[in-house]
Amino acid sequence: MNWQVRILYANGNQQVLRSFKKRETAIRCVDAIYAAWGYPMHLAYVVRPADFSDCTQADPATVRSSA
Repeated sequence: MNWQVRILYANGNQQVLRSFKKRETAIRCVDAIYAAWGYPMHLAYVVRPADFSDCTQADPATVRSSA
């Protein structure tokens, strides 16, 4: 299964940063981002399956939530 590290914005939009084959590697990437940049107020870094059903896959660079 492929996993994606995404930016989740406060308005619900999502943007894919990177894809990984292992979930643990993706989680370590998020940990490294938070360690380097701190914890921002209006966005979050999340790990989701690459086939996350709530997202449209029209443009892989900018994935927007359908909710």
